[in-house]
Amino acid sequence: MRAIALTFNYDLSKMKTNGRFWADEVYGVDVLNIFKYSAASYATFLKTNPKTPLTIYTNDIDLIKSCLLEYNVNLSNVNYIDYTNELIESKKSDYTFQPIVDLCYSFKNSTEYIIKIDNDLIWNDEIPNIDIHKDVLVWKFERYVKDGDPRMGEILVCEKVCGDTNFKEYNIGVLGYPIGYPFKEFYDVSNEMTLVDITPVSDLGVKIWHCCEQTAQSWIFHKHNYNIIELKPIVEHFYENKLICIDKAKYLLK
Repeated sequence: MRAIALTFNYDLSKMKTNGRFWADEVYGVDVLNIFKYSAASYATFLKTNPKTPLTIYTNDIDLIKSCLLEYNVNLSNVNYIDYTNELIESKKSDYTFQPIVDLCYSFKNSTEYIIKIDNDLIWNDEIPNIDIHKDVLVWKFERYVKDGDPRMGEILVCEKVCGDTNFKEYNIGVLGYPIGYPFKEFYDVSNEMTLVDITPVSDLGVKIWHCCEQTAQSWIFHKHNYNIIELKPIVEHFYENKLICIDKAKYLLK
């Protein structure tokens, strides 16, 4: 088992084009702040999960290293991968989160359990025991797709791509991939979803459903009947104000 994370400077203008008009306030305009709250989040993971290796994919290894060095945690299990070239390619997509879609797809031949962690989490306990072949880790259940707001575009996307909206949507701030997970199928579904034009239903003039990869993953969970384990009881997810992670992790500062 190992954890992976992706840290880079976001394309906030693309986020807003995809419907995340609040991106400036939530994600942080300053690159240093992005890396600082990411490091704070990862520090809490390392503190609570000292035996789980963490690989950080980034376009600035020196910066994320320097931010992590501010914390009193063991960094011997951390590996850094220069992901600059891959990010350049992924950012050519019109979809904001194509970089994480492409990164996850790169594990299609993995023979170990992979846990993708977002950079806005505060970990308060270690990952529970899991069945590495059957269990999917998520942050929490959100709703059934069919119960969402049609103006967001998700229902239209699922009708066209999946032919079904009666399945559970999960927040995948944490996402544990069992061995043998159908990454290729997920990748194809997510990419197909980004091609569905949602302007006929959007009240904001948005063309792409802004959580395609989350919906695609949720569809895969449903279709393949994976056992879902929610980590909300032990993980806080500050997706609406990521900078809070810096304050929450102060107890780990040197």
